[in-house]
Amino acid sequence: MTARRKIVATWIMAFLLGLHLVRADSPAAAPLSYASEKVVLHGYLRVRTFPGRPNFESIKEGDEPERQWVLELHHPLSVRPRPDDEYNYAVKNARLVTLAPLQAKLWPVLKQLENKSIVVSGKLECASSPHHHTDLVLTVAEVIRE
Repeated sequence: MTARRKIVATWIMAFLLGLHLVRADSPAAAPLSYASEKVVLHGYLRVRTFPGRPNFESIKEGDEPERQWVLELHHPLSVRPRPDDEYNYAVKNARLVTLAPLQAKLWPVLKQLENKSIVVSGKLECASSPHHHTDLVLTVAEVIRE
């Protein structure tokens, strides 16, 4: 694919995301539901280091460092579970979201966009593992520079 086609494809994706998906982190946005198939978030892509195994408490005291992609949202985000949802919990005014890029092709894209303002889309869930160091986790489907 030529450089021009990549640019056109990126703009088309951004346009389609803007048309078909709700911008989840706008200042006046109502709380999201975890039931949403796909959300779009805007923020700065950062790499953060957190304490990992065995205790997930302190790197200084011997826990392994865990480096993760984190989105610093431009605007706080609130999410509510459905009444019948026993898995997810309510989150109010979140400023950070852990990004989980499950597709290997997304890793080099994220590396290039580190410390840049990005638009990312995917499925939102609450933290469910000691490896999740923010209340919200986004399984990344697409990412572009804002």
